[in-house]
Amino acid sequence: MSSCTSWRTCGRCETFFLDPRNYKDRPSPLVREFGALLRKIWSRDNFKSVVSPHELVQEVTRASKLRFKIGTSADAADFLGWLLNQLHRDLGGTKRPGSSIIHDVFQGSIRVETLSRKTHLTKRDDADVDATATSAESAGWKRDEKDLNFLYLTLDVPPTPLFKDTQGGNIVPQIPLFDVLTKYNGVRLTDTVRAGVQSRRRYVITKLPKFLVFHFARFSKNNFTAEKNPTIVHIPVKDLELKDQFALEGIASQEATKYDLLANACHDLPAGLDKDGRKEPLQHGTYRVHVKQQSSDQWYEIQDLHVSETMPQLIGLSESLLTIYQRRDA
Repeated sequence: MSSCTSWRTCGRCETFFLDPRNYKDRPSPLVREFGALLRKIWSRDNFKSVVSPHELVQEVTRASKLRFKIGTSADAADFLGWLLNQLHRDLGGTKRPGSSIIHDVFQGSIRVETLSRKTHLTKRDDADVDATATSAESAGWKRDEKDLNFLYLTLDVPPTPLFKDTQGGNIVPQIPLFDVLTKYNGVRLTDTVRAGVQSRRRYVITKLPKFLVFHFARFSKNNFTAEKNPTIVHIPVKDLELKDQFALEGIASQEATKYDLLANACHDLPAGLDKDGRKEPLQHGTYRVHVKQQSSDQWYEIQDLHVSETMPQLIGLSESLLTIYQRRDA
């Protein structure tokens, strides 16, 4: 439930679900249980310091048709994406922007420019790249352009190096967040090969949401094992300026572009586990969440029932999986 814990920091959504009159005409049990959990958390009549999400977990299991269930760990990003979309539909949301509180708070827009062609390659071939449109089209590429909406942006974490350090262990690289944001700078091309089709995509942000969610793609699967990328991405806690990092057009170029971190969900593996890649990282790892108390500007680390104060400098040293940023004018 790390995604739900992180989501509590998004004030507008939380305020909406705290008042059951906002969705009294909606028959969805998921919406009712989610709102009931938030009201229990903030109730002044609580006589215990612990609130159980058992009813919500049961409803999530039923609504997701056992995709997310008790006793089985899942990717927090998959769960957050499913939860946001399911709540949006249950609240009567449509494809129209802003048709529910979910899209009003979390939805942004992006333009995807795609060049594609048939190929004999079986993997990405960076040597066969030509960034100019004229030469690309003359070489047999097909051009396509689409305007899409997003609820979170996926950032590709660079792979760990193959070489080992002097003690025989793998080197865990550390990179700044700005290195992985180049995917959306409107210049970099992202290459993929799938089903005999090579695609090259360029991304341009056309609308930034009030609450911006980043998903760091750490988990990957092949024909034999599941792996986790442990690369550490240093995330800024305050004053994340996106004007110089993203290619912004349309509404996005006219709105505020400075964000502050509200929550960070990270995934940890026990020391020494999965060195040979024979164990499922999701089933053996654990989640931690860092959340900020707005009134006192104090950061807390939450893991299951354990809550402790933490310093913001330590947040950037964790293996972040999901981060939630709030725009300054939100």
